[in-house]
This record gives sequence, structure tokens and C-alpha cells, in this order.
Amino acid sequence: MTAEPNPLGQQGYISKELTHFLGRALPSNEDRYALLLKILREGWLTHPPHDLTFSGNLGVNPRVRFSSNEMYSPQVVCFCDIPVDDLDIHVLKYGPFGIAFPKATLIERGANPVFYVANPSRIHSPFHADLITAIMRDPANFDYDRLHESLDQTIERGAAFDRGVPEWHRMVELLRNLLMQTSKTPGVPHEAQELHGLTLFLEFQVFSFIKCFDPGLDDSHHENFYMEREWRVVGNVEFNLADISRVLLPEEFGHRLSTDIPEYAGQVDFLG
Repeated sequence: MTAEPNPLGQQGYISKELTHFLGRALPSNEDRYALLLKILREGWLTHPPHDLTFSGNLGVNPRVRFSSNEMYSPQVVCFCDIPVDDLDIHVLKYGPFGIAFPKATLIERGANPVFYVANPSRIHSPFHADLITAIMRDPANFDYDRLHESLDQTIERGAAFDRGVPEWHRMVELLRNLLMQTSKTPGVPHEAQELHGLTLFLEFQVFSFIKCFDPGLDDSHHENFYMEREWRVVGNVEFNLADISRVLLPEEFGHRLSTDIPEYAGQVDFLG
């Protein structure tokens, strides 16, 4: 049997909403429901440490591998881009309580999808600095077979990030020191300020949005991050009840929600 195609211009594999699931680490659904009420009443989705006066910062730990997703720790609120009818696997990982917003609403607040990196994906090795240096030193006598052999080598993509990002850190620091040492005027030279701005842009808007994963894991594995279709907003997210497109929770809490938050008039979906 041939499946009927969707009408032109329609699809069912991504959502028009972005959904934040809450209370994963809490011990019971009663605790998760209490957290849901707190969020709806206060109008804030917050990232750890859940402090409204401390938001949107970035921690960098150069001593760990980039591919472990631990080198960059941005303060972000995370959402999944999964149609409500296909949330079963995500609910098994994160629990049955969630709040969804129209995608356009969160895009206005800075939401952006992460950039997924499949760690075992093999690429041609980008690291040939020693060979390039040797060529420049003596191009006439260089053994170019060495270069061809090197160009034929491959490396896992995650390993390339593990090597390349720390090297980028090192080169930025060398360049910053060079700019400071060669400046003929007091204070921070303009070029060093521009380098700092570029560094912040790459760290907050690129490196903080890269998510490495192992595509060989089962779909239901908690570290198969690709299944999440994750979007992120840097910093805490303030909202009104009218901004919400739907609330998701177990059916036994449905009547309580209408009693506890009577001003919410949006969609409610029940999850197991």
C-alpha cells in the first residue's frame, strides 16, 4: 500500500510549536505539577541556577573534550521541536509535563536550533599545520607524497572538534597577547577589542549551540540527543499565559489545572 502524501505545503515531521518539558529530576508527578503551577503563575522559564538576577552567562572548561558537551555550559532554556503526536519517546526521557509556545513567539526571543555533530562521522583531517610549515620552509625539496598521504587520512568529526577547539583557544590567546604587546598606545587596542567581540560571538552563538551525539545509540537512549530536535534560548524566558499554545500533563491533573489556573484558556493535551 502506498501512503497518501500530505497536501502541498504541509508536513508532519516538525512542529509549529516549541515545547519545554519540566521537572525531569523531581521524584513524583505531584512535584512536577507543583513546579508547573509555579512557572505558570510567575511567568518565567528559567535555567539553572534558576535565579532571575543571574541569566544568560557561559561557563567554559578547556580541560574537557568538546565532544562530551561539557566544554561549553551556556545558561539556556531548552525546547524540543517535535509534533505533539510524536512526543512519546521524548516523554519517556523527560516526563509528561510541558509548556509549548508558537515557534514564532520564541524566535522573537532569540530561539535557535542547535547544530548537531555526529561524533563518529569521519572527515578528512584538517590538521596539516606542520606540513604546511615544512612546505613554506623548503618548497623545492619537500616530499609532497607526505602531504598526499596526510590528505587521505580521516578523523572522527568529534575528535576533530576535540582537537580544533582547544587549538582555536590557544591561537586566540596568542593573538591577544601579541596585539597587547605591540600596541603603541595605552589601554586595550582596537584590534584586541574586535578580537574579544568575535570570540564572544563564536562562543555564545556558535560553540554554545553545537550538540555532539552518537547516532549509533537507540532512539530511546537518553544521550541520543538528535531525537530531541533541540532549540535554545540564551537566558531566562519571560512569558504571559496568552503566549502559551498548549500545556501538556497527565490526564489526572487536567481538572486541577482548570481550577488552579482558571485564567489559562489555551489548549491542554494529556500525556501518559
